[in-house]
Amino acid sequence: MKTFRSDENQIKNKTKTTQLADKKRNVKKKKPAKKIYRTNAKKDTGKLANRINSRMRLVAGLVAFCMAALVVYIGIRAALTNEVYERKALSQMNYSSSTLVAKSGEIYDTNMTPIAVSNRVYILIIDPKVIMETEAIEGRKGTLETTVKAIAQCFDLDEAALTNTITQSADKNYIRYVPEGWTSKKYLVTESQKEAFDALEEKVNSTEKKKETKTTEAQSVQETEGISSADEEFENPEGAKIVGVWFETEYQRYYPYGNLASKVIGFTTKDSSEGIWGLERYYNEELRGTNGRSYSYIDSSKNLIRDVIEPTDGYSLVSTIDMNLTKILSDTASEWFYETDENGERVRTAKSYSILAMDPNTGAIKAMVTDTDYDLNNPNDLSSFYTDEELATFADNEVKSEEYEKYLEKEQEKLKEQAEASKEKADDDDSSTQDIIEIATASPYAAYLNEKGEWDHSAYPTTTDVKNEIWRNGIISNSFEPGSTGKVLTYAAAIEEGLITEDTQFDDSEGYLNIGRTMVKCHNYALGGCGIIDAKDAVAQSCNVAFMEIGKILGPELFVKYQQLHNFGQKTGIDLPGEASCEGLLYTADQLGEIELATSAFGQCYNVTMIQMAASFCADINGGYYYKPYTVESILDQDGNVVESVKPTLVRQIISEETSATVRRALEYAVTNGTVYGVQVADRENGVKMDGYDFGGKTGTAQKLPRSEDKYIISLISAAPISSPQLVLYVVVDEYEGNDEDGSAPVQYLSGRLWYAIKDYIGLYSELDADVNEYDWQSVPSSDDSMSGESLFTDSQGDEAALPVPPAVAAKDQTDSAAENPDENIIDPEAAIADPADANAAPDSNDVIDLPAQPDVQPAADANAQ
Repeated sequence: MKTFRSDENQIKNKTKTTQLADKKRNVKKKKPAKKIYRTNAKKDTGKLANRINSRMRLVAGLVAFCMAALVVYIGIRAALTNEVYERKALSQMNYSSSTLVAKSGEIYDTNMTPIAVSNRVYILIIDPKVIMETEAIEGRKGTLETTVKAIAQCFDLDEAALTNTITQSADKNYIRYVPEGWTSKKYLVTESQKEAFDALEEKVNSTEKKKETKTTEAQSVQETEGISSADEEFENPEGAKIVGVWFETEYQRYYPYGNLASKVIGFTTKDSSEGIWGLERYYNEELRGTNGRSYSYIDSSKNLIRDVIEPTDGYSLVSTIDMNLTKILSDTASEWFYETDENGERVRTAKSYSILAMDPNTGAIKAMVTDTDYDLNNPNDLSSFYTDEELATFADNEVKSEEYEKYLEKEQEKLKEQAEASKEKADDDDSSTQDIIEIATASPYAAYLNEKGEWDHSAYPTTTDVKNEIWRNGIISNSFEPGSTGKVLTYAAAIEEGLITEDTQFDDSEGYLNIGRTMVKCHNYALGGCGIIDAKDAVAQSCNVAFMEIGKILGPELFVKYQQLHNFGQKTGIDLPGEASCEGLLYTADQLGEIELATSAFGQCYNVTMIQMAASFCADINGGYYYKPYTVESILDQDGNVVESVKPTLVRQIISEETSATVRRALEYAVTNGTVYGVQVADRENGVKMDGYDFGGKTGTAQKLPRSEDKYIISLISAAPISSPQLVLYVVVDEYEGNDEDGSAPVQYLSGRLWYAIKDYIGLYSELDADVNEYDWQSVPSSDDSMSGESLFTDSQGDEAALPVPPAVAAKDQTDSAAENPDENIIDPEAAIADPADANAAPDSNDVIDLPAQPDVQPAADANAQ
């Protein structure tokens, strides 16, 4: 054994030496086979078994590892696949960021009666892709039919049209469904309709639902009690679901009183996001609130996360408007406005009328009423104001005017190209204007254009023109010469300055006054004038001669000073959009020549708006305090708490309380002994007169421009009780054509009717036991403070002379409307819908307002009524 071990070691050493030599020579040789010497069989058998067990354990480990890896791979793959499908599902379910619409605040009248509210409505949304993919799933056959049937039943829609829309849009996830022929871009669903659909959807889709069988007894009860078909069992194929239908929330503006106070309230765009006109526009920021946002996304753990920024609803307004008072005034005036002609047809007695009721002690507006008050729920409907033929003409003019604008633009472009080609450049600024005139003259639209080459909107009004005319609030936007109501200012100024007293006498023995080379007549010229009268009686008799003398005593500087103190020529600051200032329509002191001062002293040759005159009159009778007119008395938060209380704003004291008392006495005397007697006439036809009601007031008759047309505006501003005024009523009638007397008589009878109609409501009581009495119509003195069509002016040769006009009119060819564009604060309604962020900027004052299409404003009970 020892020798063997030595030989074996030698062999091993030799082998190692050979391997090292080969390695050095980079020569590869086969290893010599190991020789196995079986010296211990039992021991070798144990080693082999160990080797086998090790190999088995290794294989088993590898198999286990592979299986574990496979499980992990399958798990990861399933998770990833599930996430992909989950994301896809979420996409199909339209989980994304969306706007949560804020609810606009309500508007209340002074008695907390809602006059503008927001009703929750819903926009019908259909997901055709989800519907069609569900329809294709085994066991869900009939889902399309079931969904269509549910939509049609709950929303009164056509099944065939719905099916056609869904199948043709199978790849779309979002459709705002609109029925064929529908004028709006969305179909609105009411709260009750949505609730009915939700209940039906839950019933059909419930996994626990078991089909109920109808018994003969149940059918009998249904027939007896008249159960509607909508309440019957909804039949659907087994396994079919209602899917792919959802709703977007929106608020619809609704005005419970229709056209009442429309010029004050205003209306909104289709989606209620922007106010148009009135309080809706002026308080747009307060009313609209702030929209919220809903965000949905999947986090790293594939959890669906929803973040919601809740919307902040708008504030509500409490206005000063009294809807009860407005209703009474509106009904009474409308009844007066129409007469029956010889053919038995109902015709208008005048071109228009406007009524303003105001609290003289605060400046609060209590009512605004006009003959063009429109339906706030359907402001585009002009059928109440124009015939079908007239509306067709307006629409045709609209088309032609748009065609002309395109034609003009194209022709100007041609001229520009020609100029560039010949390298010519215009040397003066008038070249473009001249080009327009030349293009206009040669155009096929020449008959519709004015001398400047512009569309003649006065002669050929468009639909845009007439809608803006209806919507605008003429009480604050339209200006006119006040006539004899302006004598109140002249009288108050002279009294305040101590230049006259109420007893100062004036001589009107001839009925005219020569101003330079012009004879200016009094309205009593044909009767020989008013005679010798004092200042108070001059107010009562509305004597032009006396007031020309008073104007001369005041002089230009003082007269203009008191116009400015009374806020003439300036905006009052009323909280409504579109107010005109009349700047430029009053003479300055250095412009007031002798004749201009004389005529201005009795209310001609300068312009005012109704709101300016009413605020001025209130100050003259309330103690001399000028208050800014306002229409909102408080602002409320979403819980009804007052966040802002609007207090009356005293601007200035313009005359003393003593002077104000003197003015009140003169105005009362004008009713009891002068030309304003008719304000007491409650019912002329039946000879009813109101006695003991302590009225005071002043009439006005002003000749319109152009003077040659001999058209007049007649007005009456009055207060009661005049000894302690509580309400001022200002009534203006434009171009009266009724069967009544000339002059201011018609507006007096209208005012008398209005006072009689509201006296009980406002708590106006007679100081006598009997508040109404019959009277002898023949005993009523003349109420005419105009010349009834006869010219007030003649020149030195006795020929008719023209009455002076306001300065801006003299300098330009203007009408009697406001000097500046009163619509400067009105936005483009369509722009508000397209991009509310850009709609806040007011258009240029020369822009024409584009009109909105038919607004979606209906009562919630019938959100899609057409």
